[in-house]
Amino acid sequence: MSIPRFFVNLCILIALLPAHIQAQTAYLQSTELVEGDIAVLIVEFENEVPSLFPLDTTPLLSDFEVLQVKPALRREQTANSVVNIMRWEVELYPRKTGRLRIAPLTVRGQQTPEIILQFDSQNQYTGPRGNIFLEVSADQSTAFVDQQIILTIRLFHNRALRRGTIYDLKLDNFDIYPLGTDRRYTEVIDTENFTVLERKLVLFAREPGDLQIPAMEFRGELESDMKRRIIRYSSAINLNILPAIDNTTAEFWLPATAFEVSQQWFQKQGTLFSGDSISRKVTIRANGIGAANLPENLISQNNPSFEIYADQPQRIDSFDYSGIIGELEQTHVIVFTEPGLVEILDTEIHWWDITAAMERRIVLPGKKLTITLAESDAGSQISQQTKPILSQAEMIIVLCIITILIIVAGIIGYHGLFDVNDKAIPFSIRQLKKACYSGNARGTHQQLIYLAAKEIKDKPRPGLYD
Repeated sequence: MSIPRFFVNLCILIALLPAHIQAQTAYLQSTELVEGDIAVLIVEFENEVPSLFPLDTTPLLSDFEVLQVKPALRREQTANSVVNIMRWEVELYPRKTGRLRIAPLTVRGQQTPEIILQFDSQNQYTGPRGNIFLEVSADQSTAFVDQQIILTIRLFHNRALRRGTIYDLKLDNFDIYPLGTDRRYTEVIDTENFTVLERKLVLFAREPGDLQIPAMEFRGELESDMKRRIIRYSSAINLNILPAIDNTTAEFWLPATAFEVSQQWFQKQGTLFSGDSISRKVTIRANGIGAANLPENLISQNNPSFEIYADQPQRIDSFDYSGIIGELEQTHVIVFTEPGLVEILDTEIHWWDITAAMERRIVLPGKKLTITLAESDAGSQISQQTKPILSQAEMIIVLCIITILIIVAGIIGYHGLFDVNDKAIPFSIRQLKKACYSGNARGTHQQLIYLAAKEIKDKPRPGLYD
């Protein structure tokens, strides 16, 4: 009896099937959550090829905020093969309360099952204010540009937390500095003891206007139930930032609660000569201003008697409970180039007193110094003043030439040249001697030509050789 064709075809189909069929699943760690809880959706997909690829969570966005997606890949060994399991852990925060539907997700052509989540508004972990809540406050709601604003972030909880994170604040229009390390203490609220984690930040607004500090975010996990994750938001804070006061005499806008400036002079003992130098170190310390905003190169003066060279400023920020303290230290080297009485002018610094709401002025006294001509320079000048223009041997030669010329002139006789009166020739023995003594070659040449013109009769245009 022959085997029916149906069974033959069935056996062939089974033989052609792959050894492992892809499978996928999805489930929630908890299907009943309350306001402030995070829903954790687990999606798993079995694949013969080990690969990591993104999960499309777009279908979830209508009812949920997707906080983060954590992918992972693991391998499981079976009797006949190795199975690669792709796993996604998706953190969701519902946008509304009630009975919510988690839409199916598509993974390589397959869909995950639909899941129903119950999200209630009554939080069994909160009470009137919440057993776990986040508060943010600013020490002032109105401030100037570049004025310090202290932001205090406090997390209250009376339930044990396995772990948790207060996410960093990121603002485009502010400079942000952490104000020391986090503090932890206890506080009693409505007869209940709360553990408080406190963090302080220092903010500096860079531009005026109505600015907002968005809600801060905390995510954590309860100690009693590792499957329960929570999220808390603070309220947003509105700030009114005023522009810098433009009717002050200050070169720099420096709003602070305290401002100190000091200086130290360093110079050698005794007389200062041209070429010597002195140093002036200026230190600025300001409460409520970061070191990066403190002015440098305060000593600048155009004076031909000296030159100023500034070292690179050293900037240090320190913090206490009242805010940031900026410090700048810079040294200037002053090199004297000319002798005489030299005056280094006073330096004025203007800053804005936030507490008193007024401008204040600090004066750094300058110096008056007498700079003496350096000994080497003095010797050089004296030698230049006393050194004769011509050496003794040169003077003897010049005098001999003059004497010879006078004798020749007496022998030849005294007659006019070029039919002009002798008095019209501007020769002067006094001018000739003066030109010789002063080393004036041009003047000597001219007087000798005049002399030849007066004394030599047989040549119409005698030259210097004659």
